[in-house]
Amino acid sequence: MTEQPNPLHRIRIIHDPDLQYEKHRHAVQPGHQYLKAGDKVIFKTMRTAARIFFPKAEELFVEQKGHWISVDENGQSDPLTIKECPHGKYAYVAYCSNGEDFAEGGTSPRIIVEG
Repeated sequence: MTEQPNPLHRIRIIHDPDLQYEKHRHAVQPGHQYLKAGDKVIFKTMRTAARIFFPKAEELFVEQKGHWISVDENGQSDPLTIKECPHGKYAYVAYCSNGEDFAEGGTSPRIIVEG
């Protein structure tokens, strides 16, 4: 049996003037992304540029040096690989330049690492 490659997951950060997450006009979809070690994730923006802050980025991602990931408007980040790290919830925030506010995912966005 051949081993399947780890999937590539997408997290979208969207500017939508009709969005009604309280006062926010930006959304993170999905708000919670379940991943495991070896999975890859990209951040994709739609109608806004974003700066994404992970307090524990270096603990979570193989490729990440520092806490910030920047994505241009209608762009995407390089793929980031989840490290062998403690299972749990890794919260982050996405600041969007179009509208100058933070994206919401129903609650604060999180990557949840499972076994």
